[in-house]
Amino acid sequence: MQYAASGGSSSTPRRLPSFTSLIAVFSILFLIGLSIYAFKVQQKRDLMQGEYDSLQDNYASLNAAHEVSVQEKAQLKTQLDELWADYDYLNKAYKDLSKAYLDLEARYNLLAANNTNLDSQYEALLTDYGILQGKYTDLKSEYGALSGDYDELVAKYTNLYGWYEWLQTNAIKPPYIAIHNRQVAIGFYGPSGKVETMTKDISELEHAITLAENHRNNPPYTLLVLNGETVEVLDLREFIDPDAFNDYIPDLYRRSVSDDEFILNVWRIVSQLNDYAGDIFDAPRHPLETFLLGGGDSEDTAILLTSMILAAPVDWDVKLVLMDTNNPYAAKEINHVIVYVNTGSKQYLIESTSSSDMLWPADIEGWYLDVSR
Repeated sequence: MQYAASGGSSSTPRRLPSFTSLIAVFSILFLIGLSIYAFKVQQKRDLMQGEYDSLQDNYASLNAAHEVSVQEKAQLKTQLDELWADYDYLNKAYKDLSKAYLDLEARYNLLAANNTNLDSQYEALLTDYGILQGKYTDLKSEYGALSGDYDELVAKYTNLYGWYEWLQTNAIKPPYIAIHNRQVAIGFYGPSGKVETMTKDISELEHAITLAENHRNNPPYTLLVLNGETVEVLDLREFIDPDAFNDYIPDLYRRSVSDDEFILNVWRIVSQLNDYAGDIFDAPRHPLETFLLGGGDSEDTAILLTSMILAAPVDWDVKLVLMDTNNPYAAKEINHVIVYVNTGSKQYLIESTSSSDMLWPADIEGWYLDVSR
């Protein structure tokens, strides 16, 4: 054990603390410090726990806000896409409207120019109107003077119209025959619808009648095969006389613009003869006789039509066709006559007794008698 001296002349011996006591003191101090530290750490932990919880809440809020933001972003993207589509549509519409505007502007400028021209024309017309107004006044005066003349003309027209109606009722209408100074005028409607005449000396008609009468008294015959048997049939070709129409038909052919029109014109002349007496093959007539009598049987009008066609200045294949009207596609008897014409470019089977139907079908059956000139 050691003792330490203090200042002074005398000293009192003092005992030093032991090492264990120091350790205990230090331990207590350490525990106190540790407790304080632990308390502070606990406080800090509690503070940080609070902050953590607060951050956790903020995270949850932010996460929810993020989800909302994602949804809003998707909605905004959809809206953006729609806006872009609207933009494209509006941009196209704008371009179209711009083009339309330019077109309208051009049209406006044109209309403005036209309006200027119309203004000028209006002024000119206004001037002309003044001139015409003066002329109207003059014409009105003349009209007053002419009114009396008009009344007189109306009276004359009324009188003439009465004569016209009387003539419509009593006048001779084509086809007709007029005789004067041994000249026989045969009247009929021509291609233009006007009355045309073919004049014959009465001696020519007498000769034609005599010639036909001789043929009727000494009838010519030809042989045909009918239902498997050879039979005699009156040969109508002897009655054909193209020369009787040499003074009319060549001119009619020249006036026709085509072969079709010429044949149609001849058919129309023949079809005006409305006295169709049926089909009797016992007394054929000369073509001029048929004209004089105003018609005849089918053989008479066929002879007339054939004679007129043969008088044309052409070289066509023309035939009389004997047929059976009851069985046109499988003939069993002969009871009708039509005319076959081949111009080289077209063929016709012409019905001479009808004024409405000119042609027969091309596939009918019949007996063809050559009468080409």
